[in-house]
Amino acid sequence: MKLFAILGESLKSLGASLVCRDVSVVGFLALILVANYAWAEFEGPYVYAASDSFPAIARACGSSTEELLQLNHLTWESLRDGQVLRLPSNCASSSSGSHLRFFSPDSQMSREIWRGLRGGKRIALTFDAGGELGSAWELLDVLSSHHVPATFFVTGSFARRHPEWTKATVRAGHPIHNHSWSHPYFTKLPDADIRRELEQTEECLRELTGKTTRPYWRPPYGDRNSRVLKVAAQAGFRSVYWTLDSLDSYGDEKSPSFLIQRVTTAKSAAEGPAEFLDGAIILMHSNVHATVEALPEIIARLRQQGFSFVRLHELLAP
Repeated sequence: MKLFAILGESLKSLGASLVCRDVSVVGFLALILVANYAWAEFEGPYVYAASDSFPAIARACGSSTEELLQLNHLTWESLRDGQVLRLPSNCASSSSGSHLRFFSPDSQMSREIWRGLRGGKRIALTFDAGGELGSAWELLDVLSSHHVPATFFVTGSFARRHPEWTKATVRAGHPIHNHSWSHPYFTKLPDADIRRELEQTEECLRELTGKTTRPYWRPPYGDRNSRVLKVAAQAGFRSVYWTLDSLDSYGDEKSPSFLIQRVTTAKSAAEGPAEFLDGAIILMHSNVHATVEALPEIIARLRQQGFSFVRLHELLAP
């Protein structure tokens, strides 16, 4: 661990010299060392997978299945892969033996987040930025005027083209996470290119904003598989999907009224909007004019329903 720290500090200047440019072989190796150190330090939320035994998790935490479901405001019908769970405080100390695999950092970092913690009526608005600038400046104005924090997933190439907007977003208090460098289909990339896409973006955004994009990233097009998630996790990035896609950039151009209706009345087969949107991660795009037009009404209606808006990391924290 100490070796990674020393190497990371000594190679920092080399990584900075490659910011927002193609990463050389030597620079890339340096960035990988820094990534390994950062990942080793990360402790994130517990994310449920269907392969887990929920009763065994409950026993490892000294609880019954029903108690753990109630603690997380969940039912068997609403529990699914990617759900962040709130665990009792004694969970780590009481877990042992076969139960340890549920809490393995290696396993957890490879698990994709689908929805945040339930019970607080909180929502995380997330915006992807990787195409044209579009209405991105107007979006910041709307968020500011309505006192709403948001979270952004930004590509490195977008940040290079629009550095002032990128810096303004962070100054406004909105965290920025990793959305790759060139917005490729990740399942078509070899492992080395996956790491390069994430590392180059990390260094570019760190230089522009002074902040890391770790520990979260979002795969472009939602294109990922277990291999992609594992490679990204080894580089220090945990994937964040979405509970609800607004569909603002999918298919034909959407009207503001469509977006308002879709976001504020979203439900599942098991739950109505009041339950389904509790802890939801909502996907929108920074450059879509209809999204900016719809956002004030979306904010107003969700607040009328008792929801509040938080940054992604706040939604995932117990």
